[in-house]
Amino acid sequence: MRTLHGRLRSMRKMIVIRTWVAVLMAAAIGGSLCAQQVPQGLYTAAQAKRGEAVYQENCAMCHGPLLAGSKMAPALSGPGFSAKWEKQPLEDLFDYMRLFMPLHSPGGLTNERNAELLAFLLRSNGFPSGQTELPSVVGALHDIKFEAVKR
Repeated sequence: MRTLHGRLRSMRKMIVIRTWVAVLMAAAIGGSLCAQQVPQGLYTAAQAKRGEAVYQENCAMCHGPLLAGSKMAPALSGPGFSAKWEKQPLEDLFDYMRLFMPLHSPGGLTNERNAELLAFLLRSNGFPSGQTELPSVVGALHDIKFEAVKR
């Protein structure tokens, strides 16, 4: 028999999934999804701030404290990073982070920490924050394309 905590957790997950399905469907009806059309609500400033702490603790040792890259790892901001992920679903970047990073512990971060980290990377690459947190549910970012913000 599932505990009350387990049932509440399942209900919260289902609400998040249904909310994101509704958001994605509404956006798809209004036009193609891209960072320039759906930046508001893609992640929150608070989520990106938490992601910055995750980055400093788990990623900065290889990618550098300013995301500029090093001899060991590529930059996670700027034109090189944007070119690598341009027109790719955010899900691809999320999955790469989730399955292969950090190098010292591949798959060692929770989906929630990876979503926070992705929010930080989006902020660092010029994507504005909004009022809705980036989802941590696998599959929720498949239809949102990474399109570099033109500066």
